[in-house]
Amino acid sequence: MKNIKENSGGAIKVIAIVVLIAGIIVSIVISANTYKALSWIGENTAGGALFGVLIVGILISWVIYKLIYGYGELIEYTAENGTYLESIEQMMAKLTKDEKAASSQPKTDHVETTPTPMSVVFAGNPNEVICTCCGEINSVKNTYCQTCGHKLK
Repeated sequence: MKNIKENSGGAIKVIAIVVLIAGIIVSIVISANTYKALSWIGENTAGGALFGVLIVGILISWVIYKLIYGYGELIEYTAENGTYLESIEQMMAKLTKDEKAASSQPKTDHVETTPTPMSVVFAGNPNEVICTCCGEINSVKNTYCQTCGHKLK
């Protein structure tokens, strides 16, 4: 069944080519019959009719060919996009699965720190201290670091 989906655009484009060729042949046959039917009026009139019917028939065949061929390309692109969409859905499912697996693991990136006797380093300003855990500058009035929560005093 999948091969029919994948090849349907190509089959429609082949049908379009066959329709174009058949249309040109039918235009030639109709033009010849028109020329024969109108030959009693005069050669100039019959020749003009031959040329007119031939041109109009070929143009109509070409327009129909373009419509059918364009539809075949549309089907091919839609099938191609469907293939891409399926691969994206598979990648998303894998990412979701990996994300769920990662969230079920215990977190090891957060390390609990214990205050050390020298947990405060004074900055250049006497009203500021630097947290020894994360390096952020805090006010000397703070007991805990505003960024990481480490005890400053």
